[in-house]
Amino acid sequence: MGFWGWVFVVVVVLVFMFWLSDVDAKYKLNQSGITDGSITPTDVTLYGTPQPAFVCPHCQEKGKVLTKPIKKKAGISGAKATGAILTGGVSLLATGLSRKDAVTEAHCVNCNSTWHF
Repeated sequence: MGFWGWVFVVVVVLVFMFWLSDVDAKYKLNQSGITDGSITPTDVTLYGTPQPAFVCPHCQEKGKVLTKPIKKKAGISGAKATGAILTGGVSLLATGLSRKDAVTEAHCVNCNSTWHF
């Protein structure tokens, strides 16, 4: 298979992945029970699963909040700094110094604000 054959295969795979993510987003949107049309499948793909019981702390709107788990940088890890000193800095190439915490990112589609908890 030549160059253009591989290009074709990559394009087909990308189109299939986009279609699959859109189907997954529509499924999550249908399962949430929100039917007023304010949340689109694109919002679900970008910002996560709709949470009908959540209230936005900024605009006080209920049912317009989407959430997803993320990893957020949270400063310098003491263990990684100690490892960097002991290895002469070689471990920094593989791990970096920053610590990553698992948090939840929430986004309100009504006022377009994003926050973490």
